[in-house]
Amino acid sequence: MPEVDFEYIKKRADELQAANIERNTLFTEMEEMYFLKWSEEGKVKRAIENTKVTLSPDPRNQIMGAVRLIVAGEPQFSIPEGLNDPAVQAVSEDIEKFCEKMWQAAGKVAGRPIHYDAGLSAMLYGEVHIAIINTDDLLKAAEGKSEAMMTRTTKTAKRTPYLFEVWNPKDCYPEFDNQGLTAHYRKTETTKQHIRNEFGDDANHIKGKGYDKVNLCEWWDLEWHIIWAEGDPLTLIKEQHNLPFIPIVVGVTDGSTSLFSKGDEQRQPFLYAVAKSGLWNRQNLSLTVMFTMLHSIGANPMFVYKSSDPDNELEIDWEVPGGYAQIGPGESLEPMAKQIIDPNMWQALDVANQLTAESTIYKQTLGEPLGGNAPFSMVALLSQAGRLPLVSPQRILGWVIGSAVEMALNWLKADNRAGRAVYQGDVRELDPDMIPDDFEIEATLDVKLPQDDLQNANIANMLTEGDNPLVSKDWVRQNILKIEQPSEMVAQIWAEKAAEIKAMQYFSWQAELIQQRMAQAMTPPQPPQQTGPPGPPQQMPPGQQMPPQEELPPEPAPGQQPLEGLPPVMEQGGMQAPMDPNAPPQEMMR
Repeated sequence: MPEVDFEYIKKRADELQAANIERNTLFTEMEEMYFLKWSEEGKVKRAIENTKVTLSPDPRNQIMGAVRLIVAGEPQFSIPEGLNDPAVQAVSEDIEKFCEKMWQAAGKVAGRPIHYDAGLSAMLYGEVHIAIINTDDLLKAAEGKSEAMMTRTTKTAKRTPYLFEVWNPKDCYPEFDNQGLTAHYRKTETTKQHIRNEFGDDANHIKGKGYDKVNLCEWWDLEWHIIWAEGDPLTLIKEQHNLPFIPIVVGVTDGSTSLFSKGDEQRQPFLYAVAKSGLWNRQNLSLTVMFTMLHSIGANPMFVYKSSDPDNELEIDWEVPGGYAQIGPGESLEPMAKQIIDPNMWQALDVANQLTAESTIYKQTLGEPLGGNAPFSMVALLSQAGRLPLVSPQRILGWVIGSAVEMALNWLKADNRAGRAVYQGDVRELDPDMIPDDFEIEATLDVKLPQDDLQNANIANMLTEGDNPLVSKDWVRQNILKIEQPSEMVAQIWAEKAAEIKAMQYFSWQAELIQQRMAQAMTPPQPPQQTGPPGPPQQMPPGQQMPPQEELPPEPAPGQQPLEGLPPVMEQGGMQAPMDPNAPPQEMMR
């Protein structure tokens, strides 16, 4: 087994971290706006006494609104016909359903849908890191530990073969070439006790108190996987992973890692323009000054009393609503004229608010009403156009999710083991032989609004109506209505139609049966015929036969109850139903 130069790996990791200092500075600015931490707050408090610091929540609200739009629906996995070999389409439906259940089961284990954190990372940082974790490796690590740990890990492995974990981009340092990811370094702050719990005997060399802080470092490249505690000369894990890939997917939603060289220019998150333009600082400063003046000046006396006698005090009688005062000669009582806030400050704040909306997303897209008598067509148009800033994060996030699931399937095939995913009682299994050698998986995250469903349904009807439709129903289901298994939907439609036909046949048979019984009930009974002793049969002319005698209805069975709602004459006639009126005919039960 070849040996890796651990000191060389640590040096590469440090260099990779140093190359991303500017990027992390940008990420810190994004976090300050999201967590409402104003860097200039201390300066303002020192400059103005009794300052009422007020921060603008616009950047945070727009981040949260954009994330809610992106994660409104579950990722839809598909194997597009145009991107895959025709032979792959034969197993596409089974693979798509397995991917869906595996992704949902991984979210269930994590306690939160995976794409929620991925969406927040995409909007806040403009970068997404998703790691794929093999549950078999978790089972091996749990051996020899507590029974609860082993039981929990076994249950997880039965639910899904892989977990998907979203990492904070601020802790991660990727390295790329023209073929993609070549190395990935992650450094997170944790405790020594956490390291001992996770790595067991491999962490016996970690000395110190359990809750001492320590940085845990993890390195992946195309050959090696190494984990160590910063400052410790020994490693926790050092192994050749023997995988044809690095099990981490990295995507930059806005910006470019190839066009720009500086880290803070390669990533351009959702709030990039608001941070670099200083709009958030201007909003905070304006709001702070306005509310400080309102509190300081607005709380001052509202009226001024003028008198030639400085010792005279004005008495106001408040028994009358509004109160009244008796003013003597040379005295006056009038409101104190004061303009607390200059109108220009309001205008400046409005400009800052408008520029912030133009730099991020319009508030009407997030549900703010237009006011007045704005027609629905205008609201719908603004809602559609306002989602344009989300196109790039939406597409890249879908690509990252699809690549992560595709990598998990390739891992299954590389290990030559069957996969089993369970979610809400639905079990999906996938044999490694069913996984093609070369395939593409797409994940779609739709930005959904309430009016979208109606609009898509109308478009679907327009495209498929008439004797000469523009496109097939299968294409409409997959591309307009976003139904990823159209053949399964067709089967459900036919099943519903078959059930409706069976139900109509059953109702028709019941109606005929009731009509027959009503007709029989309304027919008066025939009186019994007087017959003598049997005699010789009458002679019939040659070539003729005796007419058949009419058979009398059978007598009712003892204890039989007459049908409810029918006339008593049915009981008198001694007629009974041939079968239970609520039971369908035998041919309906087949």
